[in-house]
Amino acid sequence: MLGMSQTELGRQIGVTFQQVQKYEKGANRIGTSRLLQICAVLKVAPAWLLQGVAGPPPRSDAGRHLEEAVAAFEKDGTAPRLMLLWGRLPPQVKRSMLKLMTIISND
Repeated sequence: MLGMSQTELGRQIGVTFQQVQKYEKGANRIGTSRLLQICAVLKVAPAWLLQGVAGPPPRSDAGRHLEEAVAAFEKDGTAPRLMLLWGRLPPQVKRSMLKLMTIISND
């Protein structure tokens, strides 16, 4: 729809076009952070990718809180940049950043 090649999408999310093909075919699972990167590049909400997919609505409070958090995140203008950068960070840095963000948000 955007006229973007698999090569270009792969370049923007930091994977090869072969990996993008595997995602498209369902041969490899897509992690949440990678899915959010793809959504940022394509400028779509994660929900857009799931339109028409059958499934029950979230029933738990956790599901509702997650939906609210995702909606707030999508409205934040810095979210797409954060998603793109987050996927490039090593796991140890991600853990440290999460701890720091938790501390700051509780103040």
